Amino acid sequence: MNIQEAYKTLGLAKGLGMDRVEAQFTKLKTEMETKIASTSNGRLKQVYTNRLDEIEEAYAALLEHFEGGVQGVTEDQPIVHSPSTAHQTKAANSKWLLPAAIIFAGVLVSFTLIYFRSSTEAPSSVNASKEEGASTQVTIGTQVWMTENLNVDKFRNGDPIPEAKTEWEWDLAGDNGEPAWCYYDNDPTNGAKYGKLYNWYAVNDSRGLAPIGWHVPSDKEWTVLTDYLGGEDVAGTKIKSKSGWDGTNASGFSALPGGYRFRNGAFGRGTFGFWWSSSEASTTNAQRRSLGSSQAGVSRHSYYKAYGFSVRCLKD
Repeated sequence: MNIQEAYKTLGLAKGLGMDRVEAQFTKLKTEMETKIASTSNGRLKQVYTNRLDEIEEAYAALLEHFEGGVQGVTEDQPIVHSPSTAHQTKAANSKWLLPAAIIFAGVLVSFTLIYFRSSTEAPSSVNASKEEGASTQVTIGTQVWMTENLNVDKFRNGDPIPEAKTEWEWDLAGDNGEPAWCYYDNDPTNGAKYGKLYNWYAVNDSRGLAPIGWHVPSDKEWTVLTDYLGGEDVAGTKIKSKSGWDGTNASGFSALPGGYRFRNGAFGRGTFGFWWSSSEASTTNAQRRSLGSSQAGVSRHSYYKAYGFSVRCLKD
């Protein structure tokens, strides 16, 4: 597939509408997550995980197409690369445009199977607020958790954590294995609601990301939480806040859909929440947990350390 064919394919995406296209990408992601969960082969699991990352990155490029990121560039025009328009350049660049178009071509094949027999609910609002009357910490079983995501810009020793606003800054920090943080969508008002997004290099920094008396939970400590709440298949609803998505917040954890950031610097949809663990999975990946709208469970698998996720602290 060349650039011109990519534009034609993505044009079809716009014709179908974002809600239906999003439904198909969600279906692809769910199928890949099922494969990840069902295999005990470590190497195969990593292949599936990397494929899932590719799907999500392609989806991010497709979102830019829907939101106007490449509307100014048609199949008959040359692609203009300008340092002052990095966001538009990346959307138009074949490195991001072609994967989106190729994967969407696959989406088109399966699209007809559900086009007339399914409908997609509008995405949940990301403008959710903290649970009314919630405290700053909650006891769940034998653990004491913060009820808000971490929102610090300094390590425990006082050293500043670099903020990465642009896609280039975020991408560079990940490539160099350096700590970085950002606000979701680079909007400071999101900090008060959702805290900051951190790459795993900030989580693992020896200077300490969590405040004194607290720590970033390990993979096992996250499992203790979900086991206490009935297991990964049902714990999500009890962890999610009542506002922002479809949770009961029976646990008092008050999780909100704070979104995430891809390793290339693009932002993921605010209908999901992702949280790091302190546990390394490989030289490139670390364990995390995630929650999604209309999903009762808690998802567990590893992601690239260069991704931006929320951090929720556990008391020492």
